[in-house]
Amino acid sequence: MRWAVALGALVLLASCAGDAEMRIPGIPPNCGDGFINSDEDCDDGNTIGNDACTNICALARCGDGILRQDLDATDDDAEQCDDGNRDNADACRNDCSPARCGDGVIAKEIEGCDDGNTEPADACTDACQTAHCGDGIARQDLSFGQPGYEACDDGNAVDNDACLSACERARCGDGVIRTDLPEGLAGYEACDDANDADADACRNTCIRSRCGDGVLRMDLGAQQDGYEACDDGNVFDEDACTNACTVARCGDGIARNDRPLGSADYEACDDGNAADTDGCKEGCRVANCGDGVWRQDLQEGEVDFEGCDDANDEDGDACLNNCVLARCGDGVLRADLAENDPAFEHCDDGNDWNFDGCADCSVPERRVYATHALGERTYAQLSDGSTWSWADTAPSRVDWPALRHLSRTAMVLVDGRVASWAGNEQQTMVPGFTEGLRAASGSHHNCAVVRSGRIFCWGANDHGQLGNGWVGENHNQDGPVAVQNMLNAIDVVASNTTSCALRSNHTVSCWGALPDRMLSLTSNERSSQLLASGNPITIEGANEINKLFLTTAWAQDGSDPACLNERVDPPLQGDNRCPEAAQLAGKACVESSCRTLTMAACAIDQGAMLKCWGDSVSQHDAITNLSGGLDYGCMVTTEGAVHCHGSNEEGQLGLGVRGEAEPGAVVDLEPVTSVVSSPLHRCALTRRGQVWCWGADGHLGQQPTEHYCTYRQGDPRDERHCQRHYFASRPMQVPLTP
Repeated sequence: MRWAVALGALVLLASCAGDAEMRIPGIPPNCGDGFINSDEDCDDGNTIGNDACTNICALARCGDGILRQDLDATDDDAEQCDDGNRDNADACRNDCSPARCGDGVIAKEIEGCDDGNTEPADACTDACQTAHCGDGIARQDLSFGQPGYEACDDGNAVDNDACLSACERARCGDGVIRTDLPEGLAGYEACDDANDADADACRNTCIRSRCGDGVLRMDLGAQQDGYEACDDGNVFDEDACTNACTVARCGDGIARNDRPLGSADYEACDDGNAADTDGCKEGCRVANCGDGVWRQDLQEGEVDFEGCDDANDEDGDACLNNCVLARCGDGVLRADLAENDPAFEHCDDGNDWNFDGCADCSVPERRVYATHALGERTYAQLSDGSTWSWADTAPSRVDWPALRHLSRTAMVLVDGRVASWAGNEQQTMVPGFTEGLRAASGSHHNCAVVRSGRIFCWGANDHGQLGNGWVGENHNQDGPVAVQNMLNAIDVVASNTTSCALRSNHTVSCWGALPDRMLSLTSNERSSQLLASGNPITIEGANEINKLFLTTAWAQDGSDPACLNERVDPPLQGDNRCPEAAQLAGKACVESSCRTLTMAACAIDQGAMLKCWGDSVSQHDAITNLSGGLDYGCMVTTEGAVHCHGSNEEGQLGLGVRGEAEPGAVVDLEPVTSVVSSPLHRCALTRRGQVWCWGADGHLGQQPTEHYCTYRQGDPRDERHCQRHYFASRPMQVPLTP
């Protein structure tokens, strides 16, 4: 090409010189005329320099520095390059072909090698570079062990992947920890210590040694972290090798279960401590009552609690066979003490009731602890567990079991059972009661409160007096039903068709026939509205109540005693003493007329204040400084004096006179705890446990000395025609004999 350029320049110069003859050295004078002269190799008559005949009339050849362009690439003598030199190691080979990797000639500064082939995985890569570890091509022309052998080549210098920087495949044991795989995939390595010891920190599987892998580590001392005394390769903690790879032993806190009972290393328990007074004793034996070791790890009331353990089967000593300290009231009579010992037991009936013949494990002084006026009869309960009654005869013992509480037609036995009874004094057990505390009786229904604080009632339910949410005669119940929403009762009272409960929070709830004046202790409004409620209703204002009474009261002034029975129509007529029919019917006869009873309630609050409310009693009628009892017209003061009100025709006021008298305390009576009343007589229980009664004869347990006479019309008024009526205007002691 450069020859063509030079020739063009010469032609131009020649034309500019006119006819002057100019010649370029080396170019024949007639070159380009189409005729081959003696100094020409060729003359094609044109000025094209890159065809078969150059512009200097020389035959084109490889190496002349002119790239031929008149031939196809596949033609003979075709040139792809022509650098005009004979250096075969530059970019253009001596055959006028461009240098290329794989032509067998190493191009200077371009190729590191050229083995004349295109095999990339031999000593010379297909990029004509000398093969080396890290070039990304794994050599395959060498065998394992030959210098330069490559098992892999990932082209990087990272040493912790699948191919090491030395072109060796990563393997467990090569001393390099692979980090390119997540745990769980094949080839993952958590460690690699480059040794074949399987009992050190790194297993032969390149997994870190751990307790429970089944391989016992041997590379650590007993005091070093990770030390294994054993390794059984399982997750059972209760065998010979624990999950902490320690040899199982008594006291390690793990109870072995792989040994049969009776074997030397059998463990019934293992609490991990050396204490011998808890649930697991020394030697890994379960503590039990009677083993002679006193457990002290439990609180009283917890299962297996021991208050003592004397390792004997004697139940009558200081430690019972159930490992409870002997105490008065446990039902076991101690036999290991002398009679002069303070803890000596004369008896032990296993209950906390002191009025059944065994009080504080001693035979108590025989005394009365409760009295009841029920209809025509008066009952007394004695500390020896017996019950006595009398009406118009001397007191006699009633064939009853020991009682905890007695109401008009129901009783609670000391063992918590509940019975109902009629005037014939025969009891019928009420099913379902085992923890009864107190009972109450209305006209035709009964209720009982149990230790759990619930109340159960049975009988008539025409006014909802059972409290089970229903009202009506078709809902009467022969067996006990639970009072709705009653969980914390401590006492229950009843009268006619009404029931009330005193709760542990000192509030009052009532159900059944409820005059609207009974619904609020604070209201002074009076009306004749009557509510029949089958569910308990909380009495407004009845707070801080300690004792509750429910009774009938006289409709006019509330001053006379009352009878707890049904009404009758028409009203009865009679003389100035209430006939028996009127008493049973709930009528009081005064001056030849009978008056109907209405409902009232009274309560003693925590300040010893008596509060009464209901149909015929106003809140303003409350009397202070009262406690003990209120029963149909008599009250007991905090000092133990008795005050009664109402009629005194039979000396019922106990003032020492018969007939009208100024109110005052009952005379000749030592301090009392409670009083019971009927229309014609009253009885008081003294603090010393004696019963004293006053009023009409026939109800006092003995005949009094006082009397008065009545005469039939027309009879002479002398002693021969006198019909004697005995009474006691002063209290008389009731003779209760064994």
